[in-house]
Amino acid sequence: MVTDRTAPIETASLAAEVEGLLEPAESDGVFRDTRECAGALLLAALLLLSPPTPGPRRTLAEGTKRWLSRRREQSR
Repeated sequence: MVTDRTAPIETASLAAEVEGLLEPAESDGVFRDTRECAGALLLAALLLLSPPTPGPRRTLAEGTKRWLSRRREQSR
């Protein structure tokens, strides 16, 4: 025997909630200016395009040791 355990849907309150979500009331003074958005976008682009910070410099001896060890591994 199957019983219906779902709660009845209140269509009026549900419809009012959906309408409220579709058309939110805008609060005063929250409007965005095109120049503000363009400035923020430009700043974000400049930060993303900036070069990475340089890593620690290696001495010539360290670089030579790495190169020799790679050559030895490749020749095996």
